[in-house]
Amino acid sequence: MRTGGNTKFDGNFKGAAGDWIEATVTPDMHIQSVKKSTPAYTLEGDVLKVDGNFVTVTGEGGKEVRLQTGKDTKLTGSHKVGDRIRAEYTPDGQILSIKEVKIPRGPGGA
Repeated sequence: MRTGGNTKFDGNFKGAAGDWIEATVTPDMHIQSVKKSTPAYTLEGDVLKVDGNFVTVTGEGGKEVRLQTGKDTKLTGSHKVGDRIRAEYTPDGQILSIKEVKIPRGPGGA
């Protein structure tokens, strides 16, 4: 990707190595606009345990990931053991948003 003279930077954001950003990009990989972003990861997996405001989820390769909800967490529904969820979380494990993922079923419910 590349920036150009017409790339719009949000506020006085200049960007530095290691910054998390959100960018609008054209099909030819030209960055139209860029702004600083909250560091976040996305995880989809099955809920293994719910303990107060902590949720343990199976991550990539079956690895268990322990995440924490907080006052700013955007919750969609309630989540229990066995649910498949998608969570967006910060590098320190704070959940930004969490929602249930519906698992598609084939004909006859299988």
